[in-house]
Amino acid sequence: MSTITRNPIYPQNGTTNAVTINSDFDAIATATADLNEKNIRQEGIDYRNIGFNPNIQYQSQQYNETEVPFTTAHTTYTTWRYKAYSNAVGGGTKEWAINHNSSPPVTSTAAGDGTKLQLNGTSGITPQPGDIIRLDWTVNVWTTETDTATLLNMVSDLPRSSGTHGGGIYSTGSGIGEVFWMVYPKVNVTSNALNDADFQTLTSSGLRGNSAYASIDPKNSAVGLANSYALNSAGETRRSWDHVTVIPHMFIAATSSQNAAAIAMYHGDGTDVADDRYVLMPTQYSGTTTIVVDEAFAGTLYGVELFVSGLWRMKATQVVAGGHDVIASAFLEDQTCDPANDLYGYEGQIYIERANVILTHYTQEGA
Repeated sequence: MSTITRNPIYPQNGTTNAVTINSDFDAIATATADLNEKNIRQEGIDYRNIGFNPNIQYQSQQYNETEVPFTTAHTTYTTWRYKAYSNAVGGGTKEWAINHNSSPPVTSTAAGDGTKLQLNGTSGITPQPGDIIRLDWTVNVWTTETDTATLLNMVSDLPRSSGTHGGGIYSTGSGIGEVFWMVYPKVNVTSNALNDADFQTLTSSGLRGNSAYASIDPKNSAVGLANSYALNSAGETRRSWDHVTVIPHMFIAATSSQNAAAIAMYHGDGTDVADDRYVLMPTQYSGTTTIVVDEAFAGTLYGVELFVSGLWRMKATQVVAGGHDVIASAFLEDQTCDPANDLYGYEGQIYIERANVILTHYTQEGA
């Protein structure tokens, strides 16, 4: 802080003269340190005491800026399409980074593109144990569909044949809610390069404690019916699903008196609708999760990104034969759809238009 020697006015309150005034201004001009905005201000209180929210340490969001006319056919672009792991053509990927960007959509893995949110430039943020991280996200699903080659099997042959051939999970066929996609955030505590491969779940990153159940992690999950992950029971296969947005790939099952099932399609263009399908408008799905930073975390959080995985499928197992207690679980579908060859899986792809993710970092210390 600068120091100034000046001539007092009180208590004498003498006659004003040029010598005294000039002496005071000379003292200011030759002060021992600069007078600037750090030590001279007109406010009566410090600005930090009237901040918008002293508990918010940091906030940022990433929007992919993909917006297309409502009449755009989903087949116009392949860059906003994400295929199921089980697809005979283009399958084999357990999860996809949602990394299409701009309009028309183009694929980009760069930081600040798609849903890859870079935090505080390349520096990242350093949340402390006990701090709170909140993640919010939305995705606009333009359509979900099956592969053309397997559509007839999936909406007609599969629901009726699965019980007959013994290859299906339910003898009553495939119902609404059994098949779904998952959208979820992952975090990067490895590098400010923000490579897709370095993003981890909330628990595997160490950001969130693993005292209860680890976050479901499609990338590192075993696939198929024999490797389901419990939703409502204890045990080593139980996973945390509270950071997941479920997007249904809905079927209405055929019965013994019906020739075909139905599949709910999301369509923005209002075309390509057959008798065995019905239309839903493009639908926006949202999700949020709030975590307390684990006591053992001592790293840097560089980024957040949204991922999509599917198709996932529900499984129900009775704990006791004939009983009412049922373990609900889900697994990543690994079979194609070919009932004639005893393959009773599902294939498909999801088309995502706009998407965004928001991170808010709170501290419990207050102002």
